[in-house]
Amino acid sequence: MDLDAFVPAPPPTGRRRPRIVALGRLVERKGVDVVVRALAELPEAELVVAGGPERADLDRDPEALRLRALARELGVDGRLELLGRVDHDDAAALLAGADVVACTPWYEPFGMVPLEAMACARPVVGTAVGGLLDSVEDGVTGLHVPPRDVAGTAAALRALLEDPELAARMGRAGRERVERIFGWERVAEETERSYARVLERHRREHPPLRDRTELWLETHAHELAVAAREAARHADVVDRWGARLAGLLTDGGRVLAAGNGGSAAEAQHFTAELVGRFVDERRPLSALCLSAETSSLTAIANDYGAQEVFARQVGAHGRAGDVLVVLSTSGRSPNVLAAAERAREQGMHVWALTGPGPNPLTERADEVLTVPAASTSVIQEVHLMLLHAVCAAVDARLVPAAEEPASGHGRTGELAARDAVRAGVA
Repeated sequence: MDLDAFVPAPPPTGRRRPRIVALGRLVERKGVDVVVRALAELPEAELVVAGGPERADLDRDPEALRLRALARELGVDGRLELLGRVDHDDAAALLAGADVVACTPWYEPFGMVPLEAMACARPVVGTAVGGLLDSVEDGVTGLHVPPRDVAGTAAALRALLEDPELAARMGRAGRERVERIFGWERVAEETERSYARVLERHRREHPPLRDRTELWLETHAHELAVAAREAARHADVVDRWGARLAGLLTDGGRVLAAGNGGSAAEAQHFTAELVGRFVDERRPLSALCLSAETSSLTAIANDYGAQEVFARQVGAHGRAGDVLVVLSTSGRSPNVLAAAERAREQGMHVWALTGPGPNPLTERADEVLTVPAASTSVIQEVHLMLLHAVCAAVDARLVPAAEEPASGHGRTGELAARDAVRAGVA
């Protein structure tokens, strides 16, 4: 937490109405609509919402349009302002100038906005979910409310807006809590101590062996086996993807695939299995790997930057109803995230394979297969297994049962491989 950027400011002056601020990504799960509904019960207050696309693009953003329509329906559109994306300094000033900061997501793994608001000595009304249970101390630095509880949210906001002394006391307590627990130095010290404990335990439990290659293989094989068993839990999703691809690709649709590095190789492997074949004979299917065409890649990178190398190709080749399959072990690759956003803008379905979630890619995809492993190589190997399973599910729907060959390398072998995936041993 940057305690030098987010600092308390003098109480706002010259404003006619008490101000509630909501800051964050403009998506439905952030629960901003709950605060808009609560605003109808607070006739003296105004709500300022920051986040989402640039202000000039708000008229094309689905969530912004939904919130504005809701405000008109409730008769509070004159007291709602959507700012769009704000930079770091403007976010700090916006929070510091709030009377109350509202953070009302349906779920939130952690969330920085409550801490930033507390660093600005502003009380927080937050839903009692995820990280907010830890960051916001109920009754001390703010008030907890149940998720999607409009009446409870309105009551909590009213309590703070009508009692400036209570709001100021909670604001001071919030600043003290952030300084004590969440400042950079404190977090760095605790992180270092945690690493030291983990490393010491690792040294005790894993003494050096003479054959380090053998140790690596044993460790990797164990982690891969664990990850493969976890991947088998995705069998329903994998089968659903296979069914949907079989229908899409035989009806003139197309699948695009993208990733970086090893993930690019796996994306190309996946599309090759579809255009060629996986196990049995069937018709070729339309699949394009966006990292395979080097002339387009280098031209786009040269003219538009690396972040656009996949998104621009999605714009060229993707059509509404098509599928984009994106791979990222971290879930944070900027060009993969940009491709996912472009695909959704075009009405495509976005399917993601990533490492442990949640991460930015899981939030941008329609459906996700996560691999909760620490090793990048294990994640990539399990991604390949999952993609092979998707290909098997496609073939299961396109290869007639009557053509089942006698060889174990044909349909019978494919079914055995699929059973192995489900058993978590493939």
